[in-house]
Amino acid sequence: MNKKVALYSAISFLIGSAIGAGCTFFFKMKQYDSTFRKRQEEMETFYRNKEPKSVTPVEPEGKMIPIKIEKKANMMEEARKIAADQGYIKKKYNKVSDQSSDEDVESKPYVISMNEFGSEEMYEIDTWHLYSDGVITDDSNEPVDSDDVASFVSLQAIDMLKNSNSDSIYIRNERLRKDFEIIEEIGRYADE
Repeated sequence: MNKKVALYSAISFLIGSAIGAGCTFFFKMKQYDSTFRKRQEEMETFYRNKEPKSVTPVEPEGKMIPIKIEKKANMMEEARKIAADQGYIKKKYNKVSDQSSDEDVESKPYVISMNEFGSEEMYEIDTWHLYSDGVITDDSNEPVDSDDVASFVSLQAIDMLKNSNSDSIYIRNERLRKDFEIIEEIGRYADE
């Protein structure tokens, strides 16, 4: 009799757990679905209320018909702003341009930790070597131009590596979508 009670208790516990897990799953799915639909409606309302530019192209018969056209770049900027406001993007990215300004801080290279290095999908990884005589080379041991060093990884990062006790530094360049690892070498480049 004691075995039957234990068996019924175990079966009842398993059935109750399964029902509880199923109810929780469906409740959470319903909650996520309602949140998704609400945000989707907000986005649709936002773009419906936005004033698009009107253009009047010529129809084949010569009759003018107004149509609405929005530039893709403007739409992408708006989408980035909304995503950043909603917390989906850690920081706001500015448009990448050939000319960098003081306001365009996010496109400048910055130092990251070893754990962050290579963590971004779609980012290339590049390794450079800093020799004791100040020469910086790429993986194929070819010297890197000083202008490239300044724009790709910044001279401040090189100075940080020279003045630190570490033998390497990690830098992210979002404009190029690259992570750089710079390893400090003991010898001189001229001796190589």
